[in-house]
Amino acid sequence: MLPSTDQANAVGSHDLWHRRLGHPSDQVLSLLFKNFKINDVGNKGPCDICFYAKQTRTPFVASDSHTKELFGLIYFDIWGGYKVPSFYGAQYFFTIVYDASRAVWVYLMREKGETSLLLQNFVTMEKTQFGEDVKIIRGDNELEFLSRPMQQFYQQTGLSIKPLV
Repeated sequence: MLPSTDQANAVGSHDLWHRRLGHPSDQVLSLLFKNFKINDVGNKGPCDICFYAKQTRTPFVASDSHTKELFGLIYFDIWGGYKVPSFYGAQYFFTIVYDASRAVWVYLMREKGETSLLLQNFVTMEKTQFGEDVKIIRGDNELEFLSRPMQQFYQQTGLSIKPLV
């Protein structure tokens, strides 16, 4: 429901209506102001959001460095800590991405320290369910994966850990 003319003039300015209506062009806003008799007051300067939305970037170079082996390479990352925890108290999540198909596993965590156990359980689950060994894992050098117990796990399973470059 649109506000009455008195309400629109009382609270409205050009910038305010521009933001409220999803950043339409000045042409569209002028029609609104004219048709609903709203005073067009305020700054009509450039809008930062509109400027960024119109920027373009070059596409990423297509990569053909995917492994063909089943679970030959997986990537992992830890996301968070988020200020608002989930219903179950999770403030982090741990993602594992299978390189060949880009399949993703997501695990919710209350603490970052849970990642080591989750990675070990994933490697065990993958071996049990798919009958293949993970060969290489890549991460961004999170300390949880460089600990002494994790180094022992890598040696026992034959995993090779490589940092993302």
